[in-house]
Amino acid sequence: MDGNAVEAATEECFRVISASYDSWEVVTSDGTLVIATPQHNADLYWALSGGGGGACEVVVSMTTRLSKDEPIGRASFNFSVATTAGDEQFWTVVDVFHCHLQLLVDNRGIDINYVLTNNGLTVKAMTAANRTSSEVADLLSPLTKDLERFNLSKKTIGVTSAQAATYREHGTYYRQQIIEYDPVRTHHIPRQYRQKQDRRWDNVKKNLQQRPLYVPLRRS
Repeated sequence: MDGNAVEAATEECFRVISASYDSWEVVTSDGTLVIATPQHNADLYWALSGGGGGACEVVVSMTTRLSKDEPIGRASFNFSVATTAGDEQFWTVVDVFHCHLQLLVDNRGIDINYVLTNNGLTVKAMTAANRTSSEVADLLSPLTKDLERFNLSKKTIGVTSAQAATYREHGTYYRQQIIEYDPVRTHHIPRQYRQKQDRRWDNVKKNLQQRPLYVPLRRS
């Protein structure tokens, strides 16, 4: 698995994240055998569980949690300045999209990863664990109906939904979708910044002229 990108896609339902490691049994650089958990030797635990480079210990064993493999639904779509008939309406539609995210992410346990530029928004991977393709379409229905007010049909924004039989199958698809954008910027943008009246969100939009913004959105 490539980094935390694919892991994060199903974090909400499968908990496939660094915290899924319950403990590590390791030999440290001074030859001491220790057990590292979130409560004991916490610094060592988090270094081994996803802290990146610089963790120089010999792992003797680890204890982890496994999740039952289940079908995973997914969806993708996009809209742009061209499809929304102008820059002003494009940003209005972006605001509408953001208004629907809280329901999808917080109340439905969906993970959404999208790319936002100054002239387009592309949802590369909407991940819905243990849901079918038709269930994913139903989850998106309030959003797609709302977008019809702006003459944006499902066909216009290219809504597609599908399902994978396993986590591995979905992970392979998901990795292919995000790799082309190389998400090198990892700044967290508070939700309130995305409100239309917040000047800080205006600053984010201005910065999009230089570089796209990759946004992985999931429940905190």
